[in-house]
Order: sequence, then structure tokens, then C-alpha cells
Amino acid sequence: MNDRHDVLTAERPLIDHRVRLARQRSLAVVLALGATAAAANLLLRPVAAEDSSEFAQVAPDRDAVWLFGLVGAISTPVAYLAVGLASCLLVSARGGMLATVGGMLTGLGAFGYACGFFAFHTLSWYGTADVLSPQGEEFLTYVGDNAGHVFGPQMLGFLLCALGYLTIAGAFWRSRAVPRWLPISIAVTFVLTMLAGTGIAFDVVHAVYMATFVAVAWFAWHAPQERVPATG
Repeated sequence: MNDRHDVLTAERPLIDHRVRLARQRSLAVVLALGATAAAANLLLRPVAAEDSSEFAQVAPDRDAVWLFGLVGAISTPVAYLAVGLASCLLVSARGGMLATVGGMLTGLGAFGYACGFFAFHTLSWYGTADVLSPQGEEFLTYVGDNAGHVFGPQMLGFLLCALGYLTIAGAFWRSRAVPRWLPISIAVTFVLTMLAGTGIAFDVVHAVYMATFVAVAWFAWHAPQERVPATG
């Protein structure tokens, strides 16, 4: 009996290491896929989605606008949720509190962003349905005039995500868990995104901003692991 216990105890560190490694790399994959999908979704955004409250603009391409909203409402929040978890994986000691706070902010912001982003594009899809014509145009005008109920949660979520990611950049800088160019890139691309305005310039700059998430995923994939000795 004791021999069997000793064998199981000796194997436990190896099993635990494999489980942690699988979790770590799964997180890195989810983060990279979420960020890549979010960037591609913006770069391929239908023209009609630039103003989802304009009936004449949305109606001919309503399915593409809805799909843009669905992909964006999933991929971007997934990227922010995953980058918060990845930061806590990469930063454990110095800068650990910043990483924890940043992860909490990106997590909370992701839900608000998802709700508002998807709601706005879904309302546009319903508002342009043939069954609502001609009331659909009035409906979308009303939505545009009172956009705070759907745009508000999205903007609040985005601000929390952005603040959280900048906090994570501070954690990266303080901990030196990643090269210094990464937190600098996060801050610079965020500022450029805010200055880019709208249209293709915003889409391209924001895609570069999302590339920093992929960089975090790369470091999360390659993060060293400490073997925890078994007890018992």
C-alpha cells in the first residue's frame, strides 16, 4: 500500500505540470484567436456598419451588419478576458497587484462591451426587416436619438477594458515579465487608436493595437513553469 502511495506521489508533480501547461497554452490560443478575430472583423467591416442607425445604409446589408456585431461582441470581450488572465499568469510577484486589478477591469468591461455592441447591431437588423417597413426607419431613428441605452454600456465597457489593459501594461513594465517594448507598444497603439478617428484609419490602427494581444499570447505560451513538489 505504501509503495503504491509513493508511486502516485512521485507522479503527481509531472501530472500537475502537464495540467498547468495545458491550461496555460489553451489560454494563449484563446487569447490569440480572440484578438485575431477582432482585428479581422474590423478590417472586414461592412460599410453599412459604420452607422447602424441609418436605415437606408443598413437595410441592403443588414445580415452582414448583424454578423459584424456578433463576431465583435464575442471576439473582443474574449480577448480582453483572456489577456487579463494571461497577465496574472505572467506577473506573479512584482507588479502582481497591478495585474490583478487590470484583469478585473478588463473582465468587467468585457461584459458591458459585449452587451452594448451586440444589442446595437441586433436592433439594426430588426429595424430593417420588411415586416416593419415603413415603421422600421422611424424605429432606427429613435434608436439613434436615444443610443445611450445600448451605446452607454458599450462605451463604459470599452473604457474599463482600455483602463484595465493599460494597467496590465504597467504591471508588465514593473515586473519585467515581458520585454519593455510590449508595454510601450500597448500604450502607444492605444493612444493612436484614440486619435485615429473613424473609418479605415481607425480599423487599421486598432488592428495593430490588437496585435499586442497576440504578443501577450506568445509570451503566455512560452511562460516558464515552476514544478511544485508533491507532499503527502
